[in-house]
Amino acid sequence: MIGIIYAIFIAAIMVGNGIYFGPCTIRQYCAIILFIYLYFNWSNIKGFSQIMPFYAMFIVLYGISALLENNIQSFIRQLVALYGVALLGYYNTILILKRYYTFNYFLNSFIVVGIINSIVTILQYLGIKYGYLIGAIFVDMNDEVKVAQLTRMMQGNHSNLMGIMGDIVYNGYYSMILPFFLLFRFRHLNWMVKYALLFLSLMSLFMVGERSCFGITLILLMYYLYIEFRNSLLFYFLCLFAFSGLFWLVSDIINSDIVQSSRWIGGDSGVRENINKEILPFIIEHFFLGGQKAFLRLTGFPPHNVIASGFIYSGILGGMCIVYILMKQVMIAYTLLKKHKNILITLAFMSYTLNGFFHNPAIVTGDAMVWIMWGMVYFSYKNHRKSIIKSNKCGSISFNLGHSTSI
Repeated sequence: MIGIIYAIFIAAIMVGNGIYFGPCTIRQYCAIILFIYLYFNWSNIKGFSQIMPFYAMFIVLYGISALLENNIQSFIRQLVALYGVALLGYYNTILILKRYYTFNYFLNSFIVVGIINSIVTILQYLGIKYGYLIGAIFVDMNDEVKVAQLTRMMQGNHSNLMGIMGDIVYNGYYSMILPFFLLFRFRHLNWMVKYALLFLSLMSLFMVGERSCFGITLILLMYYLYIEFRNSLLFYFLCLFAFSGLFWLVSDIINSDIVQSSRWIGGDSGVRENINKEILPFIIEHFFLGGQKAFLRLTGFPPHNVIASGFIYSGILGGMCIVYILMKQVMIAYTLLKKHKNILITLAFMSYTLNGFFHNPAIVTGDAMVWIMWGMVYFSYKNHRKSIIKSNKCGSISFNLGHSTSI
């Protein structure tokens, strides 16, 4: 039963949060149940909190900074709705994996929502009214920014495709990791069906037009395909065929409506350049405790870079905590990639994290999905270490989480 609640929780995180049942959203109901479950099973997550003291220090320093900025009420809301939910998702991911020893509660939920979102995004791009109607269900009508995005999308603006995520940025974020999960979950499925779903997800991601999302995903997918098929001559033949086709079609693609009317063209009117120009002087001026509210007053936008956000939210010490966490995550992800342990899960986490260097949602903002995926990666790493210890002790014993039939 708790696995089903967890799966609903994952789906509720992905879609827009404007749907209420009584006083709360579905995500909030699930979060309450998962909090109770975590409370009674806290003793089962020993050894999975290595970086959490540093994250706790960052949050405390951010709270002090918010207090000095007279922004404590906003911080408390973030503490409960963002940081609390993110950590709840992380620890419950560990508990689900320890109990059921499978990623499927996460993967099945994510893939179902992801495929529906891909179809709705394509309908929105094609201007089919059902895409707009379905997407509108998941938009928070109390958020003026989201309503404005929805309005522009319904007027035919292809740079505002929200899918069922209720937000353009999150449509890009979740769409970019869907291909990795499709390949992992359906690795034993008929190859035509598997790659048809992969094509659907990539086409939808391209239509969303988030450039960093598409670029990062494409590079990491190419890396995976190389690792997987590098000994096959057919792989290199297909690569040559694909690049030859793109060479002849690139001009038509650039001049096509799908590019010219999307976020691929026009940029952001220099907004990102203005943000980046202010980051370093601001950090120097607010060296010790940062000032997230002051930065928003200065630029009107958040930093759009996970490391810069760490220093801006909580000063030098908080920023160094974020740098340490990221370095630790890089080292563990590299270990898994080198040993090819759950490589697709690791690549999904890497892509999401790398996108935090170009957009705002990341560990600094208390993004739940990145912490949930970190739970999956860290659990894989711990079991990888356990397999090494068992192998050294018993010689022939092998413990490979990555190729388990349930995982």
